[in-house]
Amino acid sequence: MAQQIPFSFLGDASPLPFVQFDDPNLERQDVEGLNVEFFATVASEGASSVTERGFVWSLTDGPTIADNKVISGSGLGSYSTIITFPTSDTVFYVRAYATNSEGTSYNSIVSLLWQTSYDPMIFTVQSTIPNETIAFASNESLSLNLSMNMWINWGDGSPIENIVTTTNNIHTIDHLYVSAGNHDIEISGTMSRLKLNSTNLVEFKQWGTQPFGILRKGFHLCDFVYSATDTPVFDKSRLNQNVSGYSQGMGLSQMFFQTGPLFTGNSSFNSWDVSGIYFLGEIFEISAGFNADISNWVLDGTGGDCLLAYMFSNATAFNQNLDSWDVSNATSGIYLFYNVDLTASTLSNWDWANAFSFSNIFGNTSHIPSGIGSWTFSTANTYSLSNMFRSSTGTIPDITGWDVSNCYSIGSMFYDTSFNQNISVWDVSTVRDFSYAFYGTPFNQDISIWDVSTANNFNGMFQNTAFNQDISGWDISALNYPFSSKFVRIADMFKNNTAFNQDISSWDISNLYSASRFMENVTTFSTVNYDALLISWESQLPTNHGIAITIDFGTSQYTLGGAAEAARTSLINTYSWTISDGGGI
Repeated sequence: MAQQIPFSFLGDASPLPFVQFDDPNLERQDVEGLNVEFFATVASEGASSVTERGFVWSLTDGPTIADNKVISGSGLGSYSTIITFPTSDTVFYVRAYATNSEGTSYNSIVSLLWQTSYDPMIFTVQSTIPNETIAFASNESLSLNLSMNMWINWGDGSPIENIVTTTNNIHTIDHLYVSAGNHDIEISGTMSRLKLNSTNLVEFKQWGTQPFGILRKGFHLCDFVYSATDTPVFDKSRLNQNVSGYSQGMGLSQMFFQTGPLFTGNSSFNSWDVSGIYFLGEIFEISAGFNADISNWVLDGTGGDCLLAYMFSNATAFNQNLDSWDVSNATSGIYLFYNVDLTASTLSNWDWANAFSFSNIFGNTSHIPSGIGSWTFSTANTYSLSNMFRSSTGTIPDITGWDVSNCYSIGSMFYDTSFNQNISVWDVSTVRDFSYAFYGTPFNQDISIWDVSTANNFNGMFQNTAFNQDISGWDISALNYPFSSKFVRIADMFKNNTAFNQDISSWDISNLYSASRFMENVTTFSTVNYDALLISWESQLPTNHGIAITIDFGTSQYTLGGAAEAARTSLINTYSWTISDGGGI
């Protein structure tokens, strides 16, 4: 809405129109935006008819028709013109003019000094009782020095309040409302930091045109109607500016974190320009009602990076088609769709060329998009697929064709899912962590050819499964482990397994570090295989770094009076192992 400003032309004996303000004491006011409507009246035309009238403006005092001119008709009477100023936070000088055959006349009072501002931000708060003090901004210290020069209309007839600060802390801004009810707050000027109070916010109506440099937790815990149809202006240089704890800037992190079911978003979200913003993660995390179309968002981040971690985590109402998104610049997808059933998307075109982690991206979901089988991952950097589908009850699409040759972890990747696909062709030679990968699954595929020589963590890999495949050729010595620690962990590896009975006596345990509960509650491991294991493993112990191992072989039994019993005794007495098993037979 344009601000309305009156002028008057009062007739006199001059052959030129005489110009004068209606109110010579009119002071500079704060303008709602750059479009300002001015009003004037030609009361006397002078010696001849007025052929042109309007307003002139410039950046210096005393503008003339040689400067910026806006024409508004001719002749006597009232007229108005909307002047669109080219920039904000700038002082302009404005005069009304009228021209006849004798020349041009301007208002006789000095030029109106006008400072433009931004369209106001408008939102509604509710006071529930008379004489209630309501805070619209809560106190939160930040390490960016942002200047504030806000003009606040509290919406209750009280004087407009000007708040100026240059500190890192916006402080708590509040107001006493004498009467209970809803009040529209309008904020013009500079307010580059937004943090609305969740207690009283009822509706958010307009962003305005002021740029925002900090939006982290802007609507944290709010439950409100979002009716704004305009889009926010982002100060992207500040949003991406390094601050303590955010090496790439805070971006839009947790902007709508934990919002309630009233906040659903609307169609205007699809017009947001988030291009160039690095941190988009957590923006809708635990947002109970958000379900707006944002398929047009451009995720190019800064310098080829864009963090999407936790973006929709637990936003249980969200279900939009995101197939058009280009995630090739995303660096992380952890918890992206955690507990979100994304039935509206296939995600078949997503190329994770730069992402390094996918933990719980589909964790706890009941539907996994069908197109993920065509996903490609980084060929330049190592990445982790750990916990990717953890506790998902949905059917995992065919992913047997994935190239995981740069993956360093599939720990808990299929934890407690129904996964049982033949992934024997996967190149897992870079994987260092297999811990709990198939925990609680029906997985029982032939993976005997897997090269696991780089891995050092097999904890719980086949726990709570019926896995029973020949993995006797596995090299678990971690001789190719790229870091300083080569200690191998096999704790819980077959705990509660209901079928395993394979000869693993050939395993190289020279770097074994921990094995507690290795086969706890396993009842299927034969005496033949147990005898071979005891004999072989005991023979390797001089190179075992002298580590005292605690290990459980379930109900497995060894043969009395032979080499197996002697090896078991040596493990216990010579090498201080603590062994639990079913005893000798």
